[in-house]
Amino acid sequence: MDVPNISQEHFEIRDYDFDKDLIERVKQSQEPGLNVYQPFETSVVLGRGSDPNKEINYTACHADGTPVYKRPGGGCAVVLDAGNTVVSVVLPIEGFSNNQLYFNRLSEWLICRLDEIGICGVESNGISDFVYGKKKVGGSCIQRTKDYLYYTTTLLVEPQFEMYDRYLSHPPREPEYRKGRAHSDFIGALPVDSCIDLVKALKTKLYEKTIIEELKQIMRELIA
Repeated sequence: MDVPNISQEHFEIRDYDFDKDLIERVKQSQEPGLNVYQPFETSVVLGRGSDPNKEINYTACHADGTPVYKRPGGGCAVVLDAGNTVVSVVLPIEGFSNNQLYFNRLSEWLICRLDEIGICGVESNGISDFVYGKKKVGGSCIQRTKDYLYYTTTLLVEPQFEMYDRYLSHPPREPEYRKGRAHSDFIGALPVDSCIDLVKALKTKLYEKTIIEELKQIMRELIA
């Protein structure tokens, strides 16, 4: 039986609001906050300015019952699945300036924390990618409002590689280091030892009391 072509008009796009409680907590407390979690389902997540008709395969998503979300941050469409780990940071800062500086500083901070739990050799490349061995092993996005900054990174631990080519078109824009590679040749995985539970290890590291002070220091550096 042929599957009909499905377009945006026939498909529900949901808000990506899995960090809404974190954002509200930071707005109320005016203290930096963070969240570490593992997605509970396979989904496609659009960027704030994504054109879904150009970036995703609605027909495949419909056939598989895969939900589509739109996140508040920028960037192109991605696949989220249970083989990923998400790290989100919210800072209570006003204004809309220095976005790339915050991007760079928070990515640098997270890469250092990965190094501390034994995941070494990860680098930042492009505007927002985490890279290991010339392959993308994580992607970040940022949202600014008048009273907070929301930064979130998806780390690829055991991604479902086959789902990227199935659900995503080649992106309309790409970092130079991608060099036109298909998703299956471009996407990689973090060098996580099989004995490490990354979610647990990151929660142990990032929920330390000293981490909030580190985030406050980042705010002081970039606001000054």
